[in-house]
Amino acid sequence: MRGTLMNRIALIIPYFGTLPNYFSLWLKTASYNRNFDFLLFTDCNLAKYTVPYNVKCFQMTFDEVKQRVSTILNFKFVLHNPYKLCDYKPLYGLIFSDYLKEYEFWGHCDPDIIWGNLSAYITDDILSRYDRLYRRGHLCIYRNVPEINQAAITLPQKGKISYKDVYRHKYIAHYDEGTLLETLVQQQGGKLWEEDDFADISYFHKQFVLVKHNRLRETVAAFRWKNGKLTGIGIDGDLNKEQEYSYVHLQKRKMCFSKELLDDFFITPTEFIPYTDSWQEMADEWLKPNAEFEKSACYNNRKNQIKNVKEGALIFRLKNNL
Repeated sequence: MRGTLMNRIALIIPYFGTLPNYFSLWLKTASYNRNFDFLLFTDCNLAKYTVPYNVKCFQMTFDEVKQRVSTILNFKFVLHNPYKLCDYKPLYGLIFSDYLKEYEFWGHCDPDIIWGNLSAYITDDILSRYDRLYRRGHLCIYRNVPEINQAAITLPQKGKISYKDVYRHKYIAHYDEGTLLETLVQQQGGKLWEEDDFADISYFHKQFVLVKHNRLRETVAAFRWKNGKLTGIGIDGDLNKEQEYSYVHLQKRKMCFSKELLDDFFITPTEFIPYTDSWQEMADEWLKPNAEFEKSACYNNRKNQIKNVKEGALIFRLKNNL
């Protein structure tokens, strides 16, 4: 690690259901980020995992989380399944406030991530100047002060959509990523910071294609994780080009993982494998598009869009979408 942060940061994950099959790698790569505490609230059995000291595990049920939400919101809200928690992420500073008293910052993150060296990007200088870091649901960090923690449940000065619309419908509005929340944080005097130092992988492609705000970015043949550092290799097909990332987000991607890996491994589009010097011989296969994969991804996305309409998506679009 590159130095020690003066600011203490807690990253919160409430998780209910089946953990990713590579969750042991999430734990392993989190353990190298000693400047960050990860607070995992779950009903999962973690007995088979080696949990590092900076991952704090708390047994909690989904109903217990709903009870905590009820102390924050004074109206009838919808929290019908754990996935809807996406919209409640901006409230974690209030929902889990009793666990955050010793931290200057808190954030939320996801379990389908392989971490790089966060401290190379999140520094005390950045933390001293900004109140919200990043804007994606898979990682977002907030200053732990009342005005920022309560920003998500204040009414906007302009516009027809409010947080109450978000919490009264089953539709996953992605409130944690929307412009409405940005406006509310700024309305409270908060300063926002965002960088493109992470690798958010498109789930419409079999090969690794990075996206930002629904726009395609570079392609990456594979990622190499070694002793806490995450590097993309074969950038845009150039096998001599590489780039370091703060983390990679493997959203909706099935990965093969059958054995424990050492401190040097590859993340390919379909599996985790030990490092090998002959990786360039496999790079063409890693970079190859797959039409059947893309067709299936589009079909599943269409089904999800229909589901969203049934759960209230049109209401938000008619009111100027988040």
